[in-house]
Amino acid sequence: MNTKVVKRDFKETIRKIRQTNIEPVYFLNGDDYYLQMFFIHEVEKYLSKKQKVERIFLIPEITDFPQILAELDSVGLFPEPKLFILQNPTRIKGQLRKELLQYCKSPIENNCLIIVIDKYDLKMKLISDIGTILGVINTSPPYPNKIIQWVNFLLDHNNLNATSSAIEKLAELCGDSVYHISNEIEKMKIGLGDKDSVSESDVLRFVGWKRKYYPWHFLDAIGNKKYIQAVNIGKSLLSEGTDISMLISKMTLLFQEILFHHLKNGEGGGKVDQIGWLGGNITRNLSKYKIHYSKEELGGIFHYLALVDQKTKTSRFDSLMLLQPLLYKILMNNDG
Repeated sequence: MNTKVVKRDFKETIRKIRQTNIEPVYFLNGDDYYLQMFFIHEVEKYLSKKQKVERIFLIPEITDFPQILAELDSVGLFPEPKLFILQNPTRIKGQLRKELLQYCKSPIENNCLIIVIDKYDLKMKLISDIGTILGVINTSPPYPNKIIQWVNFLLDHNNLNATSSAIEKLAELCGDSVYHISNEIEKMKIGLGDKDSVSESDVLRFVGWKRKYYPWHFLDAIGNKKYIQAVNIGKSLLSEGTDISMLISKMTLLFQEILFHHLKNGEGGGKVDQIGWLGGNITRNLSKYKIHYSKEELGGIFHYLALVDQKTKTSRFDSLMLLQPLLYKILMNNDG
């Protein structure tokens, strides 16, 4: 039987969630972290309408995967819905992968699972397998010719109407990312007060610009052991809606890649295989990052990351108060 990956529209899926048409499993594919968190927050908002919901980030590089599967299948005596976010399960193989795919086919209805894979590649076997079952919701940064659609969607999301010239000006000034568009529209909404219509002059009056950072900027600062730079970029990413659990996941992948480079070199060199997907801006510089971190130092770093990851799952916390001490411990031991 021929099977095909179904591409699902992000905006249309959000509309269905708001109409209380929610599903027990979703699959997000693409590395725009604002879009990922936008989707996660919409699902969480719906689940929280009736009762308290527990949000749990599952990171295969840190959590034992059989334990993850057990968590997904668990239902308590007085079940509160749980929202699970499974990030980048790309290294899961064999029977465990089969069990994950089986869960996608027959999920626990009381819970909601959102699978997130950053690398957008429909030819990848796992992406193809999950996408065939669930469909793929693209969370990659939109192409420039799609930006106007996002401006309209986010204006509607904020109950605002805009003239065509205002929409075009927003796309011109803020079209570098969906986050930038959303942030400026929210600022305008506050500035407009009770007014619900937006003109081009309103856009020019309220819209400002600031440097947009991406997670690879954060990882590059960490790879180069630049503490102040990493803290400033981390603050910016957190303020933009990036979840600290996602940053921890990315940091874990970075240090695993650095460790793997050490181990491969110890075996006599040769081609270094990639463990997880971090993007070309990072993978091209792994040999340079490796100079700043010894194998012995990496053991302590993985310990720090696991401790902070556990805190994010077991208690309420201020993200920056967790991130800044973590970066200090990692980057200030032998700051280069």
